[in-house]
Amino acid sequence: MTPYRVGTLLAACAALTLACSGKKDAGVTKDQLLAQLRLEAQSLKANGEKVDPRLPVHSTWTLVDAQVKDQPDNILFPYKGTVRFKIETRTKDVDGSVASDQFEKSFDYLYDAKLKKWR
Repeated sequence: MTPYRVGTLLAACAALTLACSGKKDAGVTKDQLLAQLRLEAQSLKANGEKVDPRLPVHSTWTLVDAQVKDQPDNILFPYKGTVRFKIETRTKDVDGSVASDQFEKSFDYLYDAKLKKWR
């Protein structure tokens, strides 16, 4: 049996085992998941606002919304999370003027029931 077939067979067995259990992780609430998702959002914000100091660019990420939704038909990923940011960038030109731009960006996550974390 080739390694590809073995991996596929193992993945199918794992999915079947989880599907047969037929229940979500009873130890986690939507409020806890939302708190975890907000921590992910803070990490995104911190990384997004890091800019090379040699560049004349400054960005500000503002969390607009974080949501957790059920995915009842998906045992492996029973919840979907969405984080939306408003991002404002300011660039200082050589002549001293400042140009700014604003846009929104969203990030989608799936809650991995086995690993108990957002992916």
